[in-house]
Order: sequence, then structure tokens, then C-alpha cells
Amino acid sequence: MYCRNRIYINKNEQQRMRDFKIVFGGLGLGSVIAECALRMGFETLHLIDGDSVELSNLNRQNYTQNDIGKPKCEALYRRLKQINPNANITYSNVYLTAENLCEHLTGADIAINAIDFTSSAPLIFDDVCFAMNIPVVHPYNLGYGGLACVLTKESANLRSLSQTFEGMEINVANHVLNVLEKKGLYINAFKDMLTEYIAEQGKEQPPQLSIGAWLLGGLCTDIFLKILRNKQIFIFPDFYYLDSKLNHFNP
Repeated sequence: MYCRNRIYINKNEQQRMRDFKIVFGGLGLGSVIAECALRMGFETLHLIDGDSVELSNLNRQNYTQNDIGKPKCEALYRRLKQINPNANITYSNVYLTAENLCEHLTGADIAINAIDFTSSAPLIFDDVCFAMNIPVVHPYNLGYGGLACVLTKESANLRSLSQTFEGMEINVANHVLNVLEKKGLYINAFKDMLTEYIAEQGKEQPPQLSIGAWLLGGLCTDIFLKILRNKQIFIFPDFYYLDSKLNHFNP
């Protein structure tokens, strides 16, 4: 089924991709990334989330009306198996904790940390991955843009921005804005969104669009391929950023 990947991906790489294990912690944004990775040829996926699909997820996540009320991991598993029934896809309908992380991360070549920052779970996830020498990708849906931070045991970690999980997404967003502005890139839509979100006072979840989610599907899958190829990657505090409103780049 991957004949149209030719030229971009050689046969040896395509074979290696099949056994390259990706663990998805969180299947909100992770649901879009998982499908893009599968369609590229990454066939060994472990899906983890204890949440069920809600109506408010449908503006950006990889679910349908028929999935509402069903566990995200089961709904996504069914969708991905319809795309490639031979893929080695497993799932766990659990919330990740300090007690069960090692069990779910064992054997991973890379992990996606798409867990909401409503607890310290995302930071603990990173800690366990560092201890197991597993690269971690943090994806962030920024509306018209997509951000991905790659963390390894050689990189800085998110605690370099703050020691607590509270407000971490805002801290990461401010870090990215500061870097982009130093490069002469003024992302007004991103900056305006962040200002309004902070002013909302009490809204736990940030606004997100399908545009950012689908940009991240491609961006993260390309990072997976770079790691499989042993190519140099940007590691945190550097990052990857795509924006549909950005039409120039000044290095």
C-alpha cells in the first residue's frame, strides 16, 4: 500500500518503519498524528488514553459523531485498523500515572506526550522517558500553527520554564513567541490568541483548530522519520513550528 511513497522513502526505510514502535500518550491531538504516521508506514503503534470522545473534540480530533461517548483508544484503534488491518496496533484504556508508565513505554522507539497539563502527569511522562532513553515529542495545537518540541536526555526539559505543571502550556507558548520575535517573525494571530486566552480567566482548555492539528500530523511524522534515519533534529529549547499564516522566514 506504500507504493506512492517511492522516491521519498526507500524500500529499506519502509521496512524499518513497520517495526518502529511509537507510543501515544493522549489521544486528543495524538489521534491525528497517529493516522498520519500510520499512512506513512509506521505500523507499530500503542495508543493510550482513559478519556471518552466528546462533541467538543470533533472540531479538531480524529473522531466522528458515532464515536461520542466511546473510549478514545477503542474508537481510534478501529479507525486505524480500517486503514491498515495488518498493522500492529494495540491500545490501553487507562490514564497514565507514575505507577504504570514504565509498563506502557517499554520497547518504545519514540513517544508522543499529548497529555493535558491538568496534572503533573506530562512531566512525569518525560522523566520516565528520559530514564528509559526514549525521545519524546510534545505537540501543541496553536490554532493556525503547530508546534513540536523534542525532548531527549541530552536536551533541556520543560521544567527549565517552570517547576510546576500549572500554566505550562502558556509558558511554552511564550517561549516560542519570544524566539520567533527575536528572529523577526511576528505571528500576530498566535500572539492575539494567547493574550485573549490568558484574559479569559477560568477556561481550562485553550482554543484549538483543525488547521493546527493537521499541520502537526505531518510535522510530527516527519520528526519520526528523521529519528528513524538518525538525522540531526532540533531538541528543546529549540523547536519545530509550522504556521498557515506565515509566508516568509528570516533566519
